[in-house]
Amino acid sequence: MFEIVGTPKLQMINFFQIEDLKNTYEELKIKRKSFVTKATMAYLYRRLPLYITDAFDIRLRLYPVEHWISRVSGSFKHLLCESSPIKLTKSGLIHILLNYYKNSSILDKFNLFLNTNPSEKKIYNFFHSHYIDFSKCKDSLYFINIHLNLLIAEKTGKTSLMLELDQVASGVVFYLLY
Repeated sequence: MFEIVGTPKLQMINFFQIEDLKNTYEELKIKRKSFVTKATMAYLYRRLPLYITDAFDIRLRLYPVEHWISRVSGSFKHLLCESSPIKLTKSGLIHILLNYYKNSSILDKFNLFLNTNPSEKKIYNFFHSHYIDFSKCKDSLYFINIHLNLLIAEKTGKTSLMLELDQVASGVVFYLLY
């Protein structure tokens, strides 16, 4: 380590630590500004339908035409939902809960529970007795969104939640499903 004449090593170490903290602080300020902007936009456009048009690229993959929608990444893409809620079936409820428990130790317990062919009421009871710990989730906003939608679906029987599916299939496959 180099040494500035007359400066003890302890002060030099503190200088570098302070510089690292300043850089970290600046990065966090930028991330906070981005989050606040996106959250404000989501709040302003709540309950308004957004129409997203799709187009195929040369590999026949389906992409949104709107530039801004393809730039949605991370947790924010999960805030998009269907404009009008649809009826949630027992099969749909199971798929939502499989996604909800996918990164937790509760998934094995849930799969064993499904082998008993439970009713919808029992499935919701299982959900209420086995909440996941959001502080241990990598993408906690996604799981909080699923959790809140499950609570709403229990009361209304409908959901507008869009689950993240495995993206192995191409756009043509999804297009043909409609």
